[in-house]
Amino acid sequence: MIGRFRQALAAGRRAVAETGPSDPAPQPVLALLALDETGRWVEGMRDRHLAAARAIGARALFVLSPHSARDFAGAGLLCEFLPLPEDLARTTGDGPGAIALYRQNRLRLILDKWGVQECRWAGDSAADLVAAWSPERDPRLRPIRFLPAPGGRSGGTAVNH
Repeated sequence: MIGRFRQALAAGRRAVAETGPSDPAPQPVLALLALDETGRWVEGMRDRHLAAARAIGARALFVLSPHSARDFAGAGLLCEFLPLPEDLARTTGDGPGAIALYRQNRLRLILDKWGVQECRWAGDSAADLVAAWSPERDPRLRPIRFLPAPGGRSGGTAVNH
């Protein structure tokens, strides 16, 4: 699993390096937040997300965990990663509250780094992070439009935070 994680990180770095110097009007980024172990519901989701980003002239960003990386990460794709809660608990000894706060802050940093205005999501873990996203309670959080990913196992509706 660590080997796949390293490959995905290297692919993300290559994708960033290939973009060259930044221009005054950076290309918008459409994010997909997929953190859970995937199943049949994931079939085609990566391609649908890439097509949706292309359709609006955006780059596709995949925010993944070690559970979802094998199904979504690929050569030349822009990927960021959130650690698993159980890995954070084992390595830091922190409790659920601190771990949830860390993951929320990590997601905020990722979305801010890429200037994401819209993020699609799939799965229960992603739904939990989206539900906790509250710019009203935390002024560090930018307003983001969260939408369930088409064909994803999200069971939710669009949320404007």
